[in-house]
Amino acid sequence: SDPSIDQIRQKYDEALSEMSLLNEDKDKALEELEQMEAMSHLPAVICLADYYYSGLYVQRDIEKALQYYLKAGEMGDLKSRLQAAQILRHYDEYKAEELYLDCGDDPSAHLGLGLLYNNKDSTYNSTKINKKRISKYGFENEFIRREY
Repeated sequence: SDPSIDQIRQKYDEALSEMSLLNEDKDKALEELEQMEAMSHLPAVICLADYYYSGLYVQRDIEKALQYYLKAGEMGDLKSRLQAAQILRHYDEYKAEELYLDCGDDPSAHLGLGLLYNNKDSTYNSTKINKKRISKYGFENEFIRREY
């Protein structure tokens, strides 16, 4: 049977506690977070996205972070949707625009759209993404950090 919300929260709290203390068994904590993510537990999805984005406790992996941010965004988390759009702004401007527009009247989304539309190096009006621009800017530049 499916675990109760309280059981999920308890596992989530245990996993965070283990990771925040840099416990030697952080692989187990990561595994528990991934299990909760597989059950679509939003805080676990966001936590994994942030960890992979920052490289905290895990090897930095922007592509994994992006997938988790997209999943959390689909689950209704606005900050995750904005973070995914910020990452995608350098790789897929059309998808970034779609994500920003889905954020409604959020000021950060308006700012992101303005930056997207105003970028003089943008390939936005062309029919395909400029591969040279992707390699020039890469994932390492201009990313916003999640504010808590």
